[in-house]
Amino acid sequence: HRETKDRRSEGIVLGSLGNSHRKLQQPVKALAYFDLALVIHRETRDRHNEGISLWNLGKVHADLVDPQKAIAEYQMAVQVFREALSRREESWALWDLGKTHYDQGSDVLALGAFRQALAGERDVLASVERGLEDSALRSLTATVFRRGVAEYFELFVKLFRNAASSEERENLLREALDLVEGFRARTLAGSLRAGDVRARWLLVEPHAFREEGRPAPNGTT
Repeated sequence: HRETKDRRSEGIVLGSLGNSHRKLQQPVKALAYFDLALVIHRETRDRHNEGISLWNLGKVHADLVDPQKAIAEYQMAVQVFREALSRREESWALWDLGKTHYDQGSDVLALGAFRQALAGERDVLASVERGLEDSALRSLTATVFRRGVAEYFELFVKLFRNAASSEERENLLREALDLVEGFRARTLAGSLRAGDVRARWLLVEPHAFREEGRPAPNGTT
């Protein structure tokens, strides 16, 4: 690719090499390839793949338990994806950002990232419903969405149970209800059919939280 001066393709290949080394648990080599890919995508003003490179760097630093670097790179990736109108990848990077915040005990920051990710998924799921995505992307979207909703649910329950007042609980619940209302359509039902029962329960029966002492479904305690 250097000989043909196809810099964009060179950057994509370098990113693929980085992914391969990450899968082989060779983070130092993965970081080197992702850094090279990032430089090229910035030189060629390829904003989408610039975001991919930043997102991948964040993943490796998360693997290395370097959360501050991971968070910084996820945040940069989110901003680049947003500017490039790459809604799917923006949502996916937000899921990873939220998970990293959550692992660090930053519940409020994690919830904010999850909220943004869920909001972005509305547009993504609408595209899937219209049949604008191929089957592989539809399957991947459903998988990422199920994982993200389960993480959101886990954090939501923690914040709800630790709320200092009934008013705070009601505000949390109202926000969750408003946020997930757009996902009650057929597309979501199909996406979650094989998913975590806790995620389905949050979306199908969130009002149950208001009923004190009501037992949760299996797997939600």
